[in-house]
Amino acid sequence: MAQGRGNFDKFIMIYLSVGCFAILPRFLYKRLSSVAPQPSFRFILFLVCGSLLLSGQPWSRMKSTLLYDFFSATSAAIIKRSLRDTRDCTATLGFNPLGSMNYNPAEDPYYISNLDSPVDEFFVNALEGTKFTNIVHIVLESMRADSYPFQEESLLVDFMKENYQSIPDGAAITTSNVSPFIESLAEHTISWETVFATISFTHKAMIGRKCTVRLVLMVDYCGQLGLPLDFSVEFEPPAEMYQHCLPQVFRHINSVTDTEDEIRAIASGNRSEITDIWETVHIEAARGEYDHEKDILQGVGFGAVLAGEDIEEIRNENFTNAHGWDDETALEFLWKYVDNTIARNPRPRMYLGWMSTTTHTPFDISSDWLEENYQPFNNDYRKWASSDRYLNAVRWTDDKVKELILGFRERGLEDETLFLMSSIFRPC
Repeated sequence: MAQGRGNFDKFIMIYLSVGCFAILPRFLYKRLSSVAPQPSFRFILFLVCGSLLLSGQPWSRMKSTLLYDFFSATSAAIIKRSLRDTRDCTATLGFNPLGSMNYNPAEDPYYISNLDSPVDEFFVNALEGTKFTNIVHIVLESMRADSYPFQEESLLVDFMKENYQSIPDGAAITTSNVSPFIESLAEHTISWETVFATISFTHKAMIGRKCTVRLVLMVDYCGQLGLPLDFSVEFEPPAEMYQHCLPQVFRHINSVTDTEDEIRAIASGNRSEITDIWETVHIEAARGEYDHEKDILQGVGFGAVLAGEDIEEIRNENFTNAHGWDDETALEFLWKYVDNTIARNPRPRMYLGWMSTTTHTPFDISSDWLEENYQPFNNDYRKWASSDRYLNAVRWTDDKVKELILGFRERGLEDETLFLMSSIFRPC
């Protein structure tokens, strides 16, 4: 209940339902004890008792059933045949260079387009006079809405005060100790407090977070709703992506960009330092093989994805934690990529993604950072979900966001770089 509001009624209903379920078999047994047990009653009683011995969510571990195999095979064949009959094969270059997709929003009677409307005045005023040649998209895993910037009056702080004691001579749980850098930028950023994940699962949230600004629906990565099923079934056949995603948009821009002037400039010796072509790259330290992680990032349109297994192969070393590597390792590769890109002539425009997993349990933080910057906030020393360690993970994140922004400033790229920051399960 400390994680959000409005859960008390749900817990009460669950408690009452379990109680009723426990009383019902006893009532039926007394009612039927005077009557000779029927074979059907014994069979039902056997099934009920057997179900109590099943592990939690047994269906998520079940490969398939005969009934499931029959209906899935039949429905897949019907749907695929229907799609083949309706697919338009007359597409030319520039119409759909992002791959074969069966969904066409222009033919969707429920799709509302704003392409004919002017750009929202709010964005026009906010971005007036700016010309971006780089976009850095930072994704913070499992960052709470009340943690970045840190809010001193929140459910999280109330929970910690009620359950854990502060450390004598320790650090106070304040904004200046937990997230000082992002707080210093808060008045100079555009923040949407109405952005939420469409479903509470990391990979599903990656393909669609949504908010409403002046009745305009906005999405992050893709405008796709995750299915209410365990794990990323959206990326398992016969499922297919039905929306274009933000990284794919840049690849589409590349396909329709006229580079003739750039080629002519080379011949005349007046070549520009920056090309109009975008390069889409995502770098992270997490395991890319887990639940289609790398498949998802490639599927949303990133041209190159460097994940934990790639770093493992390059370094010829084993993973250092449960998620793969600590995020410091991914940042090393990120700066190598940025410096290499800057050295190119002409250099491409960068749409660069980086995802941090430090704020995801068990809050793995590099030992070097902990030795130098650790702050004792409270006596919550749990190994997996320590609130003390979480607060330090938020401070680590704040330091690294500062490092990223100042790193682009030192390289002379800050004024032409747009920094996007979002988190799984929270506003952005």
